[in-house]
This record gives sequence, structure tokens and C-alpha cells, in this order.
Amino acid sequence: MGEMIQNAEDAGATQMDIILDMNDYCNLLTRELQKNYPAKFSTLLGPSMTFINNKPMTEKDIKNIQSVGDSDKMNDTSSVGRFGHGFNSSFNVTDIPSLVTGDNFYFFDVHQNHFDRASYINSNRKGKKFAFNSGLVDPLMLQPYKAYSEFGLDLSMPFNQTMFRLPLRKVVDPKHSFSDWTMSNLKDEACHETLFKQFIDKEESCMIFLSNIKTINFYRMVDGNTTLVRSIKRKDQPEQKTIKMILKDLEQDPSRKPEEVIELRKFSIEPEGTTVQWLVGRQVGGPTASQFFKKSLDENNSGKQVKRLPLGGAAIPIGREDAHLVAGQVFSTLPTTIKTGLPVHIDGYLEMHSSRKYIEHSDGEPNPSNGAIWNAVLYDEIIAPMMVKLMIRARISYPGDKMIKLYDHVPDLSKCHKPFTRIVETYFQLAIYQPLCVKLHSTSWAKSTPSSLLCITENNIAQAELDIAKKLSKYGAEVLLVPKKMRPKIHGQDFNIFSVRELLNKVPVTTVEDALMLFDYLYPLFQINPDYLLDLNLLAMYGGTLTKFARAKKGTTIYYLYTEMAYTIYPEPTAYVHPEISLKLEELLEQHNNRAKTFNFQSVNEVTILYRHVLKKLNGRSHDYVMSKLNHLLQVFFVCDDGEVGLSNEDKAGLTKLEIIPVGTPDRFTLRPITDFHDHTNEELARFDILFPPDHENTRVEHLLEGYGS
Repeated sequence: MGEMIQNAEDAGATQMDIILDMNDYCNLLTRELQKNYPAKFSTLLGPSMTFINNKPMTEKDIKNIQSVGDSDKMNDTSSVGRFGHGFNSSFNVTDIPSLVTGDNFYFFDVHQNHFDRASYINSNRKGKKFAFNSGLVDPLMLQPYKAYSEFGLDLSMPFNQTMFRLPLRKVVDPKHSFSDWTMSNLKDEACHETLFKQFIDKEESCMIFLSNIKTINFYRMVDGNTTLVRSIKRKDQPEQKTIKMILKDLEQDPSRKPEEVIELRKFSIEPEGTTVQWLVGRQVGGPTASQFFKKSLDENNSGKQVKRLPLGGAAIPIGREDAHLVAGQVFSTLPTTIKTGLPVHIDGYLEMHSSRKYIEHSDGEPNPSNGAIWNAVLYDEIIAPMMVKLMIRARISYPGDKMIKLYDHVPDLSKCHKPFTRIVETYFQLAIYQPLCVKLHSTSWAKSTPSSLLCITENNIAQAELDIAKKLSKYGAEVLLVPKKMRPKIHGQDFNIFSVRELLNKVPVTTVEDALMLFDYLYPLFQINPDYLLDLNLLAMYGGTLTKFARAKKGTTIYYLYTEMAYTIYPEPTAYVHPEISLKLEELLEQHNNRAKTFNFQSVNEVTILYRHVLKKLNGRSHDYVMSKLNHLLQVFFVCDDGEVGLSNEDKAGLTKLEIIPVGTPDRFTLRPITDFHDHTNEELARFDILFPPDHENTRVEHLLEGYGS
């Protein structure tokens, strides 16, 4: 099928009909008639695979399909044909293909055994040619062709199209058949459909890189009825300048700058009613590739058949959920069987074996062949650059939350087959300078830089990390979502507490809210070594201010606060640490006592502040004022885990001397030591309805008070 499409493409056809014709006219060949025909004549009347394209053949075209390996297409820079093998592939399924075009039949009887040998006047003739109106055509031979009247074949007038009819081989001729395939391989109707389905499944890919053919229809004919099985039509508007035109221009002037054609090709498939899209890009020319091309033109003129077109490109599927499952193939305009391991199809006039199963490459050899060098040039100058251009163009097809789907088309070096790893290497060398990375919490694309923070999409990114990343973007950080396969090839640092800390060392945090969040995120790092706190603008203070955590002057005091009330009642100290940080900061410096001394921090916590600076100011204050301070002191006790208030030994010793319980009249109070009122049944306390000390059943407070020998 591919070879038939190739011939139609080179001829400039825009439509091809492929028919599985299961009609068998052998019953017309009676026993009496069989005496007058060679045994193999019946093959002409059997089922066939038929190809019809809407472009009539010229005499030159007919000459080309009759020769193997020396076709004139080798000298035609605008043709798809490469090896001169196109039409000859039909002998895999038939022993006598036929051609109908203009007003002639052509039967390619290469072994002269389907017609009476005596009718071959010239023993070198490999077939028969009959004109429609010659009267020399056996009426029996015409029967299979009459069924194609609905495709425009009227044997009374010229056929302005081209038909190839391939009668399917029934019996292998050990001496003359080119393959051992026969219709017996198709044991029943289901097998016939299987063969047909194999053709149909390849149809879409066959059309991806074609310039001329816009429609391929599949039909099934049986018992005189014709049914449309599948139709694929290209629906987009082609570029005005075709690859064929560009190749002609380059042939006239090989020094021309490279030209490219990028199209979003849309194919509608019936009867399914679906549409598939491929973004297809092809480039003609390249600095070194064009030099090779000029040399091949000179060699062709000197009689050497070397055809090297500086042509290549790539195609990526658009809008498909299974895009990540695309198994990239090598195309030479038409698909080959060569798999690449890439998530895209690549196209190029690559040097390969005539079977199209092997591609030339150096495989590390010190003296690679010219073919291997040529392929490397196409990879570097045309194919890999086109893959990058297609990725840039494809971005518009992946808006918003679909942006990350673009990564389905990014090659993975670990999955790529040799020798196509060279394409991947070149691709990333070019792609890292393009905005092809998804920016977190954004609808814009970015290119990676050494300072980019990279989140790997395959990792289970916690919401907390996503929140941190969003916060960092506020400070100019570029947080990119990238797949694992891209990570080794692009600039940037992995997103983690170390890279975030490095960023914050350069960019000052400006709000208390941000500082609190970032402090919590980096806390595990600070636990390892408090030195990581140095020079970070994360020390959140009351009053909405921030300061850097730096080595202080000797004697500097950091005041740890657990509640905001302490700041409101005693705003004199130089640094009150925010309550959401203070406990953790205190813990850090206690864990690393020696390092805390290096920082010159003399920490004082809130309980101590309250005892030293609040309680002794209760003298002469109103009842309500005293009560508010005592209740606040209780709150602080409960904030401290298990009553560990962090008081110094000196403060603990002086606890029993502090006068904290008001006794007297509502107008004036005197203070008495706490030990005088440890008994909760004290009637003198009851008149003031106060809750200190609390109910002795509260074991936490009991434990707290017992700890101070009360």
C-alpha cells in the first residue's frame, strides 16, 4: 500500500481509492474454454487488491515502474521514490499485476506464463499492452474491470485516472513466484478483513508527511456490491508553497537559506466521525546538508546515482490523550518499519538499506561511512531543530491546566534507540534556550536557567511545597514543573530546602506572613545546623517587622514570646520574636547550646518577662487590671508544654517571694506571697472570685506548683 501511495504522490494525485475486491469470475472460465487458455490465466479473473488514484500516468511514469533500481526517480529531486522498488513490491501478493490508465491496459507478465507464449513476438517483452478499442482484448479479461464503472472506469473512453489491479496469488509457482504468500493465507472472510484492516490501520500514518494526497478511501467489493469501509480526508488548508517547490528552488540554487513548512494537519475519519491532528514540520536545506546535496547533483550529472535530498522533519500528535503512547517511527515521506524510541515521528531522506529496515550509522566507528555521516547531518541540522520548533508551535494547543501535556512529546534519552540518541542530545542542546518549561502557578512558559527551581512532575509534590513555590514566585523565583526525563538535560536546581535556602540568601523576604511560612519549611534544615539561619530575613518581630538572623553583638538579648499580650504590656525590649517562631527558635538554640553562645544570644522567654516586668507592676492597680494579668499568666503556663516554662533557677527561687494574689478592698490591694494561698479553701480568696491557683484537681497546675516547692 505504501508503495502504491508513493507512486500516486509522485504523480501529483490528490485521492486514492483502495479496494478489496473479493469478486471471483473464474466460474466464467468453462471447462471448454480452459482448453484455449494457459493454466495461469484464471488468476486474472480472481479476487484482487485494487488501487485507483485520480492522476493519469504518463509514458515516463509507466517506464519508471517497469524497472527495478534504475528508475528515473533517482534523478528527480522532487520525487518521493528512492530505490526504484515501488511498483515491484506488488509481486509480494500477485504474479501478474495490471495497470489501467488513459485508454490502455498493461499486464505485467514478467515470466510470460499467463498468456499464450506464442503471442509474445518479442521474447524480451515482460507483459502485454492492449488499447481499449483495439478489439484485441479477450472479453473474458474485461469482466473484472467492468465492476469499477462506479470509480469512473468506462472502457469505451479514456480513463483519466490510474488503476493498479493486483490479482491475489492463489497458488505459488516455485519457479516464478516472488514470494510464498497466497490467498490460502486468508482461510476465510475474517482473514480477508484482517488483511484489509492492516492496511487501514496504517492509512493515517501514511498520509502524515504527504503533500499531494488529501483523501484515501477503503472499499470492499463482494457479490457485485461495493461498500465504503473507511475514509480519511485531510481537512486543513495546505501551505501555498509545497516541499516540491522548495526542492526545485534549492536545485536551482543550493546556496539558498533553509526553508520550512509547518502545518497543523487535520484528518477526518469516517464512519467513526472522529478527527485526528498532527503538527507536521519539514525543512529543506541546511549548511552542511545543502553542500551534500550540491555534491550529489554533480555526481548524478556524472552518471553516479547518488540521491541526497536535504529534507527532513517531524510530526507530533495534537490533542490525543494517548500521545504518550505514540511509538515513533522513521519516515522517508512514507513510514518504514524502523522504530526510534522517540515520542514523535521523524522524517528524512536518510541513508538506509533498500529494505527500509536498517538505517546507516557509525556506531562509534572511527571511519564512518558517507551514509552514516549524511544521516548525522540530517539529525543535527534538520530533524532535531524541527522537533524543537514543533514544540514551540505546539504550546498554543496546550493552554491552562493542559500545559503539562506538552511534555508527552519530549524525548527520553533512556528509551531512545541507537542511533537516534544523537537526535535527543541535539534536541536538548537547542531546547534549553527556548521557553518550553511549565511555570508553576502560571499560564506562561519559561526557559530554564541555573537559578530555576525544578519540581519533578513524577514526584508526589506535597501541597505545602506547592504553597512554598507559589510564595517564592512572589520574590522572583522561577519554579518550573519538569518531567524526570528532562531533568538531566536542563539548567536549574532541584526544588528542596537547600535550594530554597540558597535563594532566600539572595532575595530578602518582605512580609511577616511569608517569613513564618518559609521558617516552618526550612525548620528541618535549621535543626541540622542553626547556622543555616544566618543572613536569612526570617526573624519575624512584633509590629510587622523583619530582621536578619545574624551573629549579634555580645550581650544581645532575644525575647521569645508565646502570646501577643506580652508585647502590648511591655514593648521595651529590642526584639520580640513572633510567637509562631519563638518556641521553635528557643528549642533550636537550646539543642545547639554551644552554637547559641557563638551567636551571642541571651534568650529570655515570655514567662520570665511576665514575672520580672509585669507582675511587680500590679501594685496599686485596679482589680480588673490585676485579674487580666493573672489570667494571662495562666495562659502562658498552659502554652508551655508540660509546664516547662523555661524559668531560670534564680527566677524559680524567687517565685515564692513574688506577691501575685491581690487581697484587700476593691479600692486598694496589698500583695501576699503565693504560698499563703496555696489552699484553695481559703475564704479570704473566695471573696474576690479569682481563679489562681486553679482547682487543685487540675493535675497539670498541681504538678507545676509542686515543682516550685510551694
